Amino acid sequence: IHTGDRPYKCAHPGCEKAFTQLSNLQSHRRQHNKDKPFKCHNCHRAYTDAASLEVHLATHTVKHAKVYTCSICSRAYTS
Repeated sequence: IHTGDRPYKCAHPGCEKAFTQLSNLQSHRRQHNKDKPFKCHNCHRAYTDAASLEVHLATHTVKHAKVYTCSICSRAYTS
């Protein structure tokens, strides 16, 4: 990791990305394959990696609760 060597290269046509760890390459490949195994248990949105799902999960906290509803269109908002 600390040598700067990136032996795990993406084989997708036109993609020049390379990674220090195989797990990072595997996660990256999901973007090309549109594979999204990390699913939100609240709204069922899906993500290619755990970090993206973690960021999304914050939208379901009380801080981000959509408690204001428009009386015209019924859309809900946080503020």
